Amino acid sequence: MLGTTVRTLWGILWPLALVAAGAYLLWGVKTGKFSGFAQGGSARPLRRSRADKRLLGVCGGIAYYFGIDSTVVRVMAVILLVLFTPSAIIAYFLIALLVPSA
Repeated sequence: MLGTTVRTLWGILWPLALVAAGAYLLWGVKTGKFSGFAQGGSARPLRRSRADKRLLGVCGGIAYYFGIDSTVVRVMAVILLVLFTPSAIIAYFLIALLVPSA
């Protein structure tokens, strides 16, 4: 019973912690808090894509922001969805709510 509880909490908290760490790093780079440690990514803002979208444009927007092919982002999203189903769904819809459309 304890093992199941720990496994469930691990499956939820670990991906959320990774999303939070990534959000913190993006915020730090954008605000200049890490000016000595990291270079700013792109000059374009993070937006959900209208042209390259399948569901809500999240993967297309992330791909455009980082300058990579949207198929790579979608494959990574599917892998996260398979490994961490509840957390990946929550993270996707949070990004869709918080990131404005292009």
